[in-house]
Amino acid sequence: MVSKEKGKKKAQKFSKIEKQVMWLLAVLAIVVLISVAAYYLMKPKSPYFEYGPFEVYKKRLEGTSVDYYYIPFKMIDGPLNQIAIRNDPRELGDIDLNVSEDLWRGISKVWVSSDPNLSYAPIPAGEIGRFTIAIGLDTSYAFSEDAGSYYQMSCENATENIRVVELRVGDETKVYSEVNCIIIEGKDDVELSRAADKLAVTWLERLVIGTEGTKK
Repeated sequence: MVSKEKGKKKAQKFSKIEKQVMWLLAVLAIVVLISVAAYYLMKPKSPYFEYGPFEVYKKRLEGTSVDYYYIPFKMIDGPLNQIAIRNDPRELGDIDLNVSEDLWRGISKVWVSSDPNLSYAPIPAGEIGRFTIAIGLDTSYAFSEDAGSYYQMSCENATENIRVVELRVGDETKVYSEVNCIIIEGKDDVELSRAADKLAVTWLERLVIGTEGTKK
């Protein structure tokens, strides 16, 4: 009888995790669709403001109440490209970022990872994944803890050429690195999104030659 009861509780726990994971994946899919739509709908137009080497254009995604900040950029010896972030880059200066300079390049694969029980992770995870895809990196999503048959990747799996970007809950909004892993921390989805955008803009600054000569 005790064995049957334990088995029943284990099955209920697994079912709960499966439901949480499926919900998170569904939300992530919606984020990706919105992100793709934003990517193709946003075109450079005045007015814009300058941020470092970039021209930044603010545009509301049609049919939504969501504003994006569109940043055209050029990789070295590459074509004109673009990213879209949720937060004004001028308002991210309060976020502490301490990432080793060795981690910006030499990457063959990026895993964006979070705890399967972190219900507000999909939006910031989708944002940083959208960015790494835009700069041409092979990007996949995973969970940092066991979630059944889903991919599990954490900082322990990061190597010199496989970068893990892990989202964590923390009282302070910050971005930092541990060996080959980049960690984004924040207390909720808003702060994690701000930290993800801080990472994206800083990463972009390390890789591009700016937008000089790309104005239309």
